[in-house]
Amino acid sequence: MSKCASFNHKEVSEFVFPPLYEFPPFFTRQPNVETWKSQLFHWVSLILAYCRHKRCVKMDMLKEILNFMENKHNGEWVDNTKKDIFLVYWRTLDEWANMMIQWIEKTGQRNSILTYYELTEGRTLANTEFYKIDPIVFKKVIQVLVKKDMAQVLRGTNEDEFGVKFFGRI
Repeated sequence: MSKCASFNHKEVSEFVFPPLYEFPPFFTRQPNVETWKSQLFHWVSLILAYCRHKRCVKMDMLKEILNFMENKHNGEWVDNTKKDIFLVYWRTLDEWANMMIQWIEKTGQRNSILTYYELTEGRTLANTEFYKIDPIVFKKVIQVLVKKDMAQVLRGTNEDEFGVKFFGRI
């Protein structure tokens, strides 16, 4: 007798994320101790509910899946030696770069210099997919545009201070 239960996939409902999942600060560690404790509680609840619903896989299998995703350009390890943080790309870096250039063209920003803040959290980005994009992913997208001679990074006094000049489509 099989130890695996069989079920009809049509009967399995979709996982419903809690409303807090749509609240952007949920994804940023809160500095206030009490708020952080509450945030931890909510994260644990979400993870447990998700795993109860979706089931879980062993870490070895998960790493194989993530390596496969990396080979398909759907993500990458932040540190290839540790393999403890994996960035998931629901769009490839090239797709993100193309979206950013389309936005630059649409908003008339060609040959303009924009700050990191303007490019990640500015009001004009609020309805775009790259609003509040992960900083590591953002820098990689800019690197793609620099390699294509579509942008130039202008450094400030420290690593986090920089502007980007966009040349648009060439």
